Amino acid sequence: MKPQLVRITRNPIDTDKPLEYPLYRENGVLLANKGAVLNEAQSTIIRETEEIFTSLGDLSAYYEAKESKLPGKAANDESNNSSYNPIRQLDVLEKELLRIYYSPSRASSLEDLIWMRARIRSICKHAPDAALAKIFLDNKRLYSVQHAIHVAVLVELTTSFLNWSNEQIESLVGASLTMNISMGILQDRLQKQSKPLNEQQKNLISAHPTKSVEILKKIGIKDSAWMESVLKHHETPDGLGYPSQLKLENIPISATLLRMADVYCAKISGRSYRNPMLPHIAAKDLFVGIDKEVHSEIVSAFLKILGLFPPGTLVRMSNKEIGIVFKRGEKINTPIVKILLGKNSLKAHSPKIVKADDDKNKIIDIVSHKQLSQKGNFIDLWNL
Repeated sequence: MKPQLVRITRNPIDTDKPLEYPLYRENGVLLANKGAVLNEAQSTIIRETEEIFTSLGDLSAYYEAKESKLPGKAANDESNNSSYNPIRQLDVLEKELLRIYYSPSRASSLEDLIWMRARIRSICKHAPDAALAKIFLDNKRLYSVQHAIHVAVLVELTTSFLNWSNEQIESLVGASLTMNISMGILQDRLQKQSKPLNEQQKNLISAHPTKSVEILKKIGIKDSAWMESVLKHHETPDGLGYPSQLKLENIPISATLLRMADVYCAKISGRSYRNPMLPHIAAKDLFVGIDKEVHSEIVSAFLKILGLFPPGTLVRMSNKEIGIVFKRGEKINTPIVKILLGKNSLKAHSPKIVKADDDKNKIIDIVSHKQLSQKGNFIDLWNL
């Protein structure tokens, strides 16, 4: 069986060093094996080949290994800064994903998606609380790509918690990044729209799962699980979803998990016409309706991953101090909090860290970012 080939747009050749993956012509003719050491003459011949390809499996393995060794400072990084901030690394991915959403026919789209998937998985492995914090920190970027990254983070953490196979997780993280690839521009317009949807917009939304799969096929995606999750991520167990009004038995669990992550992340994101839902209310909403009845394992996993007060949530403590949830705790309601403002509302020079597990340090309320009079660069709290 011939491997699926992916066009390589970045120079894979480092003279006198072993190749990280095999190189092919478009017709499948092997140019060089993985591990081959090419001299200058051989390297020049391959570089002059009009298009170079490698196998999808080898490329995925390459980026997974590369990112796992140096998370955030491995592939494609131009800077060499000593500090590493997982949230800023996810911000970089938003910009890269935006290029694909607005121009999916780019030659590097498939390669870029494979790299982004590996980067997200690495960040979630090495800095899961920082990855979650990105979802809840106030941020004004384009909704389409911001939302896709948020969902991918939640999907990665949840499926890993549920011990899904590596192949299943790769497919679903890829689906998270591309479920709305056919309507990125519309999503960004709707983010600012206060009027009701018009008929054209309704039709575009209803058709977007099918249209997104069509785009994925053109990009070169052949992963059936990836595409099925995209196609069915708006189908619901009651048969009232779209585009095909499928019943429960015809909806894969991957598409259901993707839909639930999609809905949750949408609820906690603000719009021009409504404020974001508070995370503990959005979490409780998971326990209402048919999903709790038929997908209790996923619902429970979401709650354990997120907690009632996820990282990035601003909270008021029982002693009137205000802090930001920095890390999840042993229980869903006992996170680790960095205190930002003291009882007198003065900014803490060096934020102290407390565990919200007793009456003195109990969380009594969630504070919106708009309510906080003294703004800060919360993202830097997660510098590693």
